[in-house]
Amino acid sequence: MGVSERVDPEGSLRVVFSGLQARAAFSGGVLLGSDYIYALPLEGRERQLRENTSHPAFEWGAVHELIFEAGQLVEARDCSKAMAQARVHLLGEQLEPGTPAWQAELTRLMSQTFCMDYA
Repeated sequence: MGVSERVDPEGSLRVVFSGLQARAAFSGGVLLGSDYIYALPLEGRERQLRENTSHPAFEWGAVHELIFEAGQLVEARDCSKAMAQARVHLLGEQLEPGTPAWQAELTRLMSQTFCMDYA
């Protein structure tokens, strides 16, 4: 039994692995996203948000955070609602995207949404 991968026929952004039998002693966090929301061209403030936000979770409608310790799943969190609220907040915010104040607000929102301390 070997490991094989294939691109999911419903979209080129998803790769499906099968035949995985080995446990990895991974400790840390993984973000999983689905429902890519920026497939269409953006204008105005939404375009600024995308250009100035390096966090990949902003680009997915559904976002889940999984936390592992030595290969065991210890926590699974649905962060989709918090990410949607963060997008709305930053789109309506009076701060100019890309400025230090805006980056500070982005950092605050991300620290409230994700564990981010996987030590």
